[in-house]
Parts: sequence; structure tokens; C-alpha cells
Amino acid sequence: MYRRFMLLLLNLAMFVALTFGYENFIVPLYGYEGYVFQPDITNGYAAVIAIIILSIIIPATFKKPSTLFFQLTMVFILIPMMVLFYAEGKSWEYPAQVVTAFVFSVGLLRFIKIDRPRSFFLSMDALQRLLLFMVLIYLGSIFAMGGAAYLNFDLSKVYDFRTDAADNLPGIFGYISPPMGKVVVPIGLVLSLLYRKYVFASLYVIFGFLIFGLTANKAPLFNPFLVLFIYLISSSKSLTIKFNLGILLVILLSIGDFWLAFNLENSDGLFGWLGTLMLARMFFLPPEINYMYHEFFSSHDWVLFSDSKITLGLLRYPYPLDAPHMIGRYYFNSDLTGANTGWIGSGYMHAGFAGMLLYAAMTAVIFKYVDSCARKAGDRGVELVTAATVIPIFSLITSSDLPTTFLTHGLWANMILIACFRNRSPNDYAELVRMRSGVKPSSTVQKGALLNPREHNTYLKRS
Repeated sequence: MYRRFMLLLLNLAMFVALTFGYENFIVPLYGYEGYVFQPDITNGYAAVIAIIILSIIIPATFKKPSTLFFQLTMVFILIPMMVLFYAEGKSWEYPAQVVTAFVFSVGLLRFIKIDRPRSFFLSMDALQRLLLFMVLIYLGSIFAMGGAAYLNFDLSKVYDFRTDAADNLPGIFGYISPPMGKVVVPIGLVLSLLYRKYVFASLYVIFGFLIFGLTANKAPLFNPFLVLFIYLISSSKSLTIKFNLGILLVILLSIGDFWLAFNLENSDGLFGWLGTLMLARMFFLPPEINYMYHEFFSSHDWVLFSDSKITLGLLRYPYPLDAPHMIGRYYFNSDLTGANTGWIGSGYMHAGFAGMLLYAAMTAVIFKYVDSCARKAGDRGVELVTAATVIPIFSLITSSDLPTTFLTHGLWANMILIACFRNRSPNDYAELVRMRSGVKPSSTVQKGALLNPREHNTYLKRS
């Protein structure tokens, strides 16, 4: 009950803080992008009621990865969307559809049963070596093709190098690079920490820096630190409380940063960047783009998956540009602007409310599969699988169509790799040795506990 109450309190506190930041800083600074403050008090009451209901429905105690995934959706999509619903006096139709789809996903997760497939045996040691080999081959290939000429670690110049760096590589690297930064490096980092191979962990952090420098993509630079943060805090059943406290602190710091930028003269750009990065771009841009998708596709043809190979080219795509760039043209007057959205906006893009429900069901299936892998990965399985999957799942929630998340962002590879996190490795094999030797299973090592390689070897010798 305590965790439920704290979760509710923090969700409401974020709503209040985001509303304050929106009125006092987002509208004055970014009003030219369409942000307005025209509050509707009825919408405000409805938004608060919706947040209360959702806070009661979603899990409050962290026992499986999906608990964090649903809270990510609350924090970065639903609560900011409720702020816009109130502050801009928007119609209730789309927020009601979004809330319904989210509740449907949460409810479906509790009823469906999905087990991970039986994977080929791959010890954790072998998996670590495989991941390390993949990253080294990937980086070596880029250097061999002259990628060092575009090496850049200056965040302010990434867009100056990105196109040239991409053009220097074969097109297939457009599908290889994202999984390397979002799947292979994060999983390698988590395994290294779990098995206390701190030299390898440091290498994976360096690999993230190198992938950033060679591809001019910022995500690999920050991904290792995000994964490390999630791994360190996910051992607590109060993860959602700690996560919400951290997010609320970020919101308050962003508001303070904007206040300093507004009130201090001659700051020379020292303040305001955190507020822009977090409050404007991280919290309000994704839900605003969701509203754009609803507004555009409620009055234009639905895509009906005609932009995907799953329809085998049988359906004609109705637009001259892909959906993100159509939104960019329509709302930002630029064909070069790609307004990406997550499963909520892209589901509506394909088939309206029915598309949202379809994507909600598919999201529940993915979350259930991840939960199953975590449950069978040993004592540290929840922490391991949560940290290993949080990056592609976050993309699915905020910025990628579901097929794009699978193919381009490497969720398919992620789902294969987490199936290799097995509680039988190494312990079940040690127990097998004991049984064949006529020795009773040891009571000192719990079944399913993940041992590091040194403990594993000692355990086998004693067997």
C-alpha cells in the first residue's frame, strides 16, 4: 500500500511540475512551435482522475521488467499528454483512446501466457566472448573502410559528420549499427558487471564512445550509462518509486535551469540547455508529436501497414514521403524533419483506434516475453533482463514504429540474446555433475542463482 500511495503521489507531483514548467517556460520559449496555454479546468479534473486511475492499475512493486516499462510509458507519454490535454484545452477523444489502449495493454499482460523458446545452449562465458567478438569485428570493419576520417567526439558537430560517416559505409550498416549501440554493447556491459569483469565493462563503455564517434549517433554515447543506472537501481522492489523520484528531480532541475536562464543576465548560454534537452525535448515533444499524428491521420488516409514489407507490396502507400517526414512537412514546414513517434502514435497512423489496440496487444506480448526470460534467468534475472532491454523498449514507447523497433533498432536480436540468460548456466550443469557423481545437491547454492565464472569452476571441482 505504501508503494502504491507513493507512486500515485509522485505521478501527481510530476503532473503539477510539468504543468508549471509548460506554462512558465515552454510556451514563452517554444510558442512558435505551436505550444499554447489555454487551460480547460474540466480537462484538468479529468486528467487528474485519469492519472489516479492509471496509478492504481499499473504495478507498483518491481518484480518484473514490464513494471518499469509501463512506468516509462506513464512518465514520458501519458502524464505529459495529460498536461497538454489540460493546458491546451484539447479534445478528450484522443486522450481517452490512448488511456484505453494503455489499460488494455496492462490488463492483457495479466491474462496471456507466453514462454520463451528453448534456445541453444550458450554459457554466459561464451555469450560474453561472442558479444565482444561482434563489437570488435564491427569497429574493425569501420576503421578498415576509412571510418577514422570521420571520427568526432564533439556533440555540437554530430550533424556535420553524420551524413558523411553514413555514406562512407555500405547500406547494410544502417541495420547493423543500431543493434550494436542499443543491444550488443548494453548487454555486454550488464553481463560484465554481473560477472564482475570490470575490465570488460570498461571496454564496453569505451566501445560506446567509439561507436558514437564513428557514426555521429549520440545514443551509443549515453546508452551504457543508462543501462548501468537501471542495473544498479533495479535490485530494489521500490524501483518505480526511486525512478519517479529521479524523474521528478530532473523536472525540477530543468525548471530551475530555465528560471536561471530567464533571470540571470549575461549568462552566455550557461543555463537553459538542460531545460531544453529534458523538459522541452524529452517530456513534451513525444506527446506533442502523438497529437500531431492523431490530428493528421484523423483527416487523411491511414497507412494500413503499406509502408512495411509485411503487406508484401499489396497495398499502395498513399503519401510521397514516409510518415515521420510527412508530419515534418505538414507541421514543421520541412521535408528534412522526421517526427518519429512510438507505438501509440504509429498505431493510430496505421489503423486509427483499432491500430492502437493492435499495437497495445503486441506490446503486451513483447513485455510478457521479456518477463518470462527474466523469470527463468536466475536470481539476478530481473535486473539483468530489465537493463538489457530498456533501450529498445524505450524507443518503442517514445520514438519508433513497432516493425522499425524490431528490425532497425535490433529488438529481434535483443529477444534472442535474453533467451540465452538461463538459470541452468552454470548451476544446473553443476548439479548434473553432482547427480552423476552420486552426490546430493548442495544446499549452499540455491538453484537458479547466477554464479560468476570463478565460483562456477570452484563449484564444479567440488562436485
